[in-house]
Amino acid sequence: MTGNILAQTRNADGLGCRITANDEKKDERYTNEVSAYVYCFVKSA
Repeated sequence: MTGNILAQTRNADGLGCRITANDEKKDERYTNEVSAYVYCFVKSA
């Protein structure tokens, strides 16, 4: 299984992503920068 999430914002105070599998967190990232870009990627779950 492969999971990939990309997100981008221009006017928010923060941005984050999380990938879970079988109720277990596999990847989580968060940023509170202006014009933020964040990604989560998991090769196997």
